[in-house]
Amino acid sequence: MTTSTEPLTEDDLAHMEHRARRFQGAWTGTSGTLAADVVRLLQERKRLLVLLALKENEPPISYD
Repeated sequence: MTTSTEPLTEDDLAHMEHRARRFQGAWTGTSGTLAADVVRLLQERKRLLVLLALKENEPPISYD
């Protein structure tokens, strides 16, 4: 894995979730806590993408 400023691909995200879920049985300790946080962040990303898509489909606000 490299550190870059390139956008994350769906493949990147799937690999991150897969690695995080390997600790699914033990959401305690440093690794488990970080894994749980990764899963929660991925879920939050999905929620924000849905909100963004909904916003893009709203008509512009008129200040007439």
